[in-house]
Amino acid sequence: MPDGFQKGDLVQWHELYADGYDVRDVGDGVVLKRLSHNFKIGNMRYETYEVYRTKHRDTMIFEARDLKRISKGEE
Repeated sequence: MPDGFQKGDLVQWHELYADGYDVRDVGDGVVLKRLSHNFKIGNMRYETYEVYRTKHRDTMIFEARDLKRISKGEE
């Protein structure tokens, strides 16, 4: 997703096992914030998203590849 996710977006998340292939858990949630990480090597920027998971009533950090937008939030 080129523009990434925004605060308030309703998303479907999926959590993978350590092997990176098998799905451990799936549910829906709301993006709380976008976290940007800068790497000095190669001048790269990496983004993750803090998501409130309604199924577990907690927050967790996800990469964009582990999220699918259900509806766009309003800002």
